[in-house]
Amino acid sequence: MFAIFKKELRSYFRRGYGFFFIATAMFFVGISITTYNLYYGSTKLEILLPLLAILFSIIFPIFAMNIFARDRLSRADKLLYSLPFKSSDIVLGKYAALLCFFLIEVAALALLPIIIGFFATVSYVSAYLSLICFLLFGAALLAMCMMFAASTKSSITAVLLSYASVIVSFLLYLTPVGATEGAWKTIAGILRFLSPFSHLDEFLIGKFKVTSIIYFALVIALFIILTVKAVNKTRTVNDYGKKSPEAKKFSLSAAFSIILCVCVIAANSLAALVPVRFSTFDMTSSKIMSVGKETKNFISSLDTNVTIHVLDADSSNKSLEVLLANYDAQSDKLTVKYSTTLDVEDILLSLGWDGASPLEPYTLILESDKDRYDVVFPSRMYYYENPQFGAMDENTYSSYLNSLSQYAQQDPTNTEYSSMFSSLINETQMFYNAEELINTSIEYISVDVIPSPYYLTGHGEPGAEDSMLLATYAYLGFPIEVLDAATLTELPADASSLLINAPTEDISKAQAELFIDFLKNGGAMTVITNEANLDMPNLMSVLSAYGLSANKGFVSYDYEAAAKEAAENAEAEATETEEGSATEEETPEYPDKNLVATTINASHEALAPFEGYTTNVLRANEIIVSDSLRDTVKITPALTTNEKCFIDGVENSTGAKVIGVIAEEETSGGTTKLTWLTGAEAYDSENADMMNAYVSLYSVVWGVDAYTSDIEIPEPKLVSQDALSMSTNVRLALVAVVVVVIPAAILIVGAIKLKKYKKARKSEFEN
Repeated sequence: MFAIFKKELRSYFRRGYGFFFIATAMFFVGISITTYNLYYGSTKLEILLPLLAILFSIIFPIFAMNIFARDRLSRADKLLYSLPFKSSDIVLGKYAALLCFFLIEVAALALLPIIIGFFATVSYVSAYLSLICFLLFGAALLAMCMMFAASTKSSITAVLLSYASVIVSFLLYLTPVGATEGAWKTIAGILRFLSPFSHLDEFLIGKFKVTSIIYFALVIALFIILTVKAVNKTRTVNDYGKKSPEAKKFSLSAAFSIILCVCVIAANSLAALVPVRFSTFDMTSSKIMSVGKETKNFISSLDTNVTIHVLDADSSNKSLEVLLANYDAQSDKLTVKYSTTLDVEDILLSLGWDGASPLEPYTLILESDKDRYDVVFPSRMYYYENPQFGAMDENTYSSYLNSLSQYAQQDPTNTEYSSMFSSLINETQMFYNAEELINTSIEYISVDVIPSPYYLTGHGEPGAEDSMLLATYAYLGFPIEVLDAATLTELPADASSLLINAPTEDISKAQAELFIDFLKNGGAMTVITNEANLDMPNLMSVLSAYGLSANKGFVSYDYEAAAKEAAENAEAEATETEEGSATEEETPEYPDKNLVATTINASHEALAPFEGYTTNVLRANEIIVSDSLRDTVKITPALTTNEKCFIDGVENSTGAKVIGVIAEEETSGGTTKLTWLTGAEAYDSENADMMNAYVSLYSVVWGVDAYTSDIEIPEPKLVSQDALSMSTNVRLALVAVVVVVIPAAILIVGAIKLKKYKKARKSEFEN
């Protein structure tokens, strides 16, 4: 074997053929390094390997096509086969010579992480394990090309068969596994597993698979054995003739090859069925495909069946697929299922999807047997942190980056833009928080009780289809559960806040007591009333339990009198300054006197976002606070009119009026939160002010107990690495070396060797 290896290697270098191959390969390697590492500043060796795999897939069939044909043309094969070499020695010697040239390229690539390590942080483990897999990929490809070269007499046929096999392998790699289910999913998985490109791809995303190492070893062994069989047959034909009995014994070689291929496929298929946790290891420095201790403890303790639907997977996010496979392996209670949008359309519609907008591939829909659902978007699994801009999602980061780049180009003299752009590029760190999002989502859909707000119907309130208020809430992204309270005797366990919206019929006395008990135990309630509600004793008893009542008669404002007073003041001011006199104007139209402007009390946490805002309320009633209010109850005005308002039909009632209040009380069950807003027409009608809808919504949101997670949250994982930082001169020097100097030097040496070889052959011929 060693003698064959030396002979083959000497022939490659002596005739310059090997130098040309090495120079060509080094040129493409140099171009790849220049593009991905030196130009884009990537610190990863792995990013080069997909392109190099395709380039070597093009070069190898041409390089290997003459490994046996050259001997046939020079008739050296007859001499070689007559020598006491085993066929396996011949094949392994020639294969070692082929592999030696590939090892030279791999050795050159192995220097890249070391060089980059002088200028940035490099993950050496991931880089060199990926390079090992790339070496195995190339070795398998060379073994296949050698087998075709040994099995055919024509070099062209060998090249065509090699290219056909490469194309088939690549098509198998493109087999969509995620979009299939059942038996077809298993078949698609096996087909994809049979492609060497898929195994290389696994390593390039940072996944070390023991089964991939086994796969490459089996494929290399398969093609070497088939090559040995082909060489054995050729030797037998040369020794005994094509029609001899000895040569006919090898007619079974085709059947043997088929059986051997089936055995290798079966072995690989069985290897593909090995559970992920036993066959896969995360090589990434941040372990983004692994589940942490917190996740393992949480998932293993699940007592609710949870299904994670992965929507429209297209094999573009392999790292997330591996992460979800690790989730699936932690518990029988959790199942990962690859689905299409149509498969879970009903769930999506219930989550607020409009049925038309396309969803991101790999959107996760989580479903539990408690009939609760949640969604996790893959774009939210990454976020960015910058010392100047703070935390940003992916869209915000891209928007800042594009805007600052444009501003810097439009105004080159403004160094602020270029400085901010440089900060975004060089100081931004990217984090991966998929585990946190998935874990909290699983917890949300699997816990027994989630605090929820309820909108009560059953007493003549506007229904879910008729309520403009509910429609506004839904539009603002805050839908509320609707509860029919006509015969209500017990509140749902997850009721955290109740919304009563201007019923036309009084609630029962038992229901009033139920609501009072609910408030005493730390519940929350928002009550929106009109004047007719003031005559409902049971409903009012809930409010009077906190010292609240209201005067009949709408709070009003005399717009005409106010306008006249303003005009008189303006005329008097004009007379004093002698700047002019009042002119006659058309009589203006004044608003309804029962529509009053109010100030929102932003000093309370429930209404804090409304600082400086006012709103208009129609047909409101003045709220009165009892003098005998117990000390534990705190009343805060929520909406207050100006001092010129009065009660319509009541003399001497001018003054600021409170038409909305917030009552609070600390109890053993928690904090009671009661909001009362009068003037229901201003909140739920076609003419309702949007600001009023916001005020009522914030009072409801304030009343809902915030859902807090009880699980241990895993830390976000830093996935960004230091950018390659080197001076322009160093960068240009490296480009010149890897693209020009090294390939040119190899070609020059090869040309010198070829010239010497031709000169020696010429001298030998002349002698």
